[in-house]
Amino acid sequence: DAESYRRALAELDATTRAQLERGEWVDDSGARIYKFTERHLIHEAPDWGEGGWKYVLGIDLGASEANPSTAFVVCGWHAQVPHAVWVLEARLFKGGEPDDIARRVLAMRERFGAFESVVMDEGALGKAIGNAVRRRHAVGVEPADKRDKDGQRRVLIGAIERGEVMLL
Repeated sequence: DAESYRRALAELDATTRAQLERGEWVDDSGARIYKFTERHLIHEAPDWGEGGWKYVLGIDLGASEANPSTAFVVCGWHAQVPHAVWVLEARLFKGGEPDDIARRVLAMRERFGAFESVVMDEGALGKAIGNAVRRRHAVGVEPADKRDKDGQRRVLIGAIERGEVMLL
C-alpha cells in the first residue's frame, strides 16, 4: 500500500528517494563506481611518432536475448608512459554472432595492428561464442579472468584516481 511504500522510501538515500518519490533524476556522481571526470578526457591520442604503442581489445557480450549487443573497447599504452592507459575506442554494436565478432576483431586489427591480447567476457553463453570465434576464424580470443573482480576493480579505481586512465 501507499503508506508502507512511503516508509520504505524514507529508508533510502536522498537521491534515490527523490528519484522514486518525485521523479527527480539528477547526475549523482557519488553513486558511480568509476569516477571519471573532465580531467580524464582527451580529444586526441598523444603523438609520440611511430612505434611504441601496444594495444589490447576487450569484448563484452550483452546479456539481452531480445536485443543482443556486443561492446568492443581498445586500450593502448606507450613505452614513453608505461604506467598510463588510454581508452582509444569504445563501441557498442547490435548483434553478437561469432562471425560478426570475428569480422570486427579483424577490422580493428587492420586499424590498430596486432593486439597484445584480445579478451572476451565468456560468462553465460559467451563460452560457446568464444569457442566459435577461435575455431571458425582462428581469432585468438582469450576468456576474461574474472577471479577477484573486487580486487581488480579496486586497482582500476586507484589508477583512475591517480590519472593513469584517460578516455579519448
